[in-house]
Amino acid sequence: AAPLTLKILWDPETEKVLGAQAVGSKGVDKRLDVLATALRGGLTIEDLVHLELAYAPPFGGAKDPVNIAGFVACNDRDGLVDPVHSLDQPEAQVVDIRPPALVERDPVEGAVNIPLPQLRSSLERLDRSRPVITVCALGKTSYFAARILEQNGFEVKSYSGGIRARANPFTLYKPPQG
Repeated sequence: AAPLTLKILWDPETEKVLGAQAVGSKGVDKRLDVLATALRGGLTIEDLVHLELAYAPPFGGAKDPVNIAGFVACNDRDGLVDPVHSLDQPEAQVVDIRPPALVERDPVEGAVNIPLPQLRSSLERLDRSRPVITVCALGKTSYFAARILEQNGFEVKSYSGGIRARANPFTLYKPPQG
């Protein structure tokens, strides 16, 4: 598997897909072809969730990154997550829910590390009077942590894209040489 970063833009009123960007190596062209077709066909974020795309284990998962982008947009639309795009919020407590070994390799300054499996049993470590931002490597686990904290009465946002989003892949990507 090779890393792939996918960004979609959509209209909050009509939910139509307005644009997309993708960065990575293998498979980027396929995802952009699908999203270009979605644009031309006037598809919505909900339509992206339900697309039936080719599946073969050597080439991709049962849920394609285009489907996942649709899920993320629908979670935002439905209020299941409150995304944030910056960790520069001094009033917030940042909770890094990655395993300790990953945190040691790439720490997030000022964050408290509470791995996701320990989150429910560690709620007392957090100040309920302050907002929380959850962060992980790619954004998916941060979403799960944000849902847990919200269901336990915290004001919480999920750091969109994970810590990989700290360096904008749309400006830093350099294609492989040769």
